[in-house]
Order: sequence, then C-alpha cells, then structure tokens
Amino acid sequence: MVRIYNAENGLLIKSLMGHSLAITALTCSSCFLASASYDCTVRIWNQNDWILTHCLPTQNSAILKLTFATKDKLIGSCSDLGVKIWDPAQGILMQSFDHLHKKKINALITLGCGLVASGSDDTNIKIWEPFGNGKIKTMLPGSSSVFSLTELQNCFLISGYEDKVIKIWNREDANIILQFIAHNGPIMALETLNAYDFVSCSSDKIIKIWSTKSEHKGIIKVLHGHTDEITCLANLNNLRLASSSIDNTLKIWNLN
Repeated sequence: MVRIYNAENGLLIKSLMGHSLAITALTCSSCFLASASYDCTVRIWNQNDWILTHCLPTQNSAILKLTFATKDKLIGSCSDLGVKIWDPAQGILMQSFDHLHKKKINALITLGCGLVASGSDDTNIKIWEPFGNGKIKTMLPGSSSVFSLTELQNCFLISGYEDKVIKIWNREDANIILQFIAHNGPIMALETLNAYDFVSCSSDKIIKIWSTKSEHKGIIKVLHGHTDEITCLANLNNLRLASSSIDNTLKIWNLN
C-alpha cells in the first residue's frame, strides 16, 4: 500500500491499493506518482485524482529504485536485470539496458545535465545517456557496493556505500574530492537539501546533515528518532525532510 500524507499536519490524504508486496521505491513528477515493489511491478498513479493509470510488469525482477528522466517525461527503473526506461503516460517500455553493470543495480538518479547515474553491487558508478544505446560517458570505480547517489551543484556527485563510506566526486574529471566513513552501517539513502548541503541515513538508525561549504564543512546536525534501519529520505521544499524506516514510521523533520 502507498499512503499519501499532508506534510503540514501529518493527516492521511489517500491510501493507494494495488501492490501485493512491500514498496521499494517512489518517484513523482508534476503529473504522475510511480511506485515499485517486490511484487515485480511499477504502478503509475495520476496525481490529480490518485487513480491507477498503468501497471507495468518487470519480468520477475523486483525494482529497487525509480527516477524520472528526460524532463520528467520518462521513468527509469533499476534491478538485478539492468535498467528499463518507461513512458508513464502510455504505460509502455521504451528501452532496456542490460550492459551497464555486471551485478544488481541499487541506485539510480537523473542528473541536472540530463544524463543518468547508476550504482551497483559491482562497486562501479556509471554515468550514461538514457536514450539510444545507453552510451556510457563516465565510470567511477569503487571498492564496495554502491547503495545510494545524489547530486550537488558544480558537477558534484555524492555516493554512499555498503562499507559505510561517502564519496564526493567531481563528475567532470572523475576525481574524488573527499571521502570519509559517515555512519556505523551501510549508507542506505542520500538526499540533496540545497546547492551545498546533503543528508545521509543508514542502517545505524541515524540521519546526518552535511555541508560542503568550506566554512562549515562536515556534519551540521544529527537526527535521532527512528528505532530501526532508515531506508528512504525526501527533501520537502528545503525546509522539511521526510524519512522512512523499517520501524514502520514516516517522520517529517523541521530543518529550521
């Protein structure tokens, strides 16, 4: 089940029924909400009335992440079978890329430049074109499974790993600007707050807010409250942060 809440007062707006197993990923555009599940489907919901418009089967592979690509017109999904690009309006598969990684893909984001970045259990991050033959533009090698990705301004890409490390990359020259052990467990999710600040969460039940500004570089704040592994983060208008956890709670944090 997908539940829609009012972030201002925490009231439930709508419950969306359809998935038969746990929800693994959500993403939205101005028109659609897309949800993915261990039931091996992606479901497309109309944001005007929350009616299900399409159910997309993914061929016996649970989707782990979703991202809207190409100016919110297409959806990218990733799994252990590669990346698929869908048209949410028509409910059809546009393209399928199985050449990007050798193992399960855990992280998928659309970059500001229009390219897509994916991270995998093969320890690599690939930056590639979400059209044509999926041409790989850049590869960023690592030493541990990539669990999460986000992007800051000035071509900075941030990656979170199973070995508790966060790396900040310059995408233009593929060099690591900074790397550090950030948590006491794998980095399950990353989220951008603004041009310089980002958030991380982990299986250690803790959320950390970081700054890349030279005068404030490092941890800004640590948020405690969840009692189990934190799996997802979402930036709500730069003033509030949403976090979800295996402890069956969704928490809204006032960042002021």
